[in-house]
Amino acid sequence: MSTDPKGDQLAAAARDAAALQADFYDFIKASGRVRQTLASPAETPPAIQALIGQFNERNQVGMLACAHLHASPAQPVFWLAYAPDRVSCLRCLPRLMDELAPNLEDLCDLCGQPDDDLTGIWGTLDRVTIRGFLCERCHPTGL
Repeated sequence: MSTDPKGDQLAAAARDAAALQADFYDFIKASGRVRQTLASPAETPPAIQALIGQFNERNQVGMLACAHLHASPAQPVFWLAYAPDRVSCLRCLPRLMDELAPNLEDLCDLCGQPDDDLTGIWGTLDRVTIRGFLCERCHPTGL
């Protein structure tokens, strides 16, 4: 039995995030739109590593979090590269996405260039799900 309740809660949140990721993957896979699956962090393409780096940089300076994350930080967290100053819980994620939708442009989350054929990527880093959209120049097919 663990003697660190906060550590136990954070570990449970990471497991919840991984389960949500698996459910989302199954949903996307059924649509026939999965380009690739990474078996290990060592296989992570440079563009996705760059998005993780962006998240880590933002995390160092702080981000706005929904009230649910303030009240209970030991839960899955969602970060959208196109809203880099905010994180949300699963309950608030749809509202955040709806709030952002009218202002979204088809811009790559790495280089900022317009592209009408962006690839949506997502991945889980501990208890954080990172979501972004990348152009072919930044994340070529096959990587």
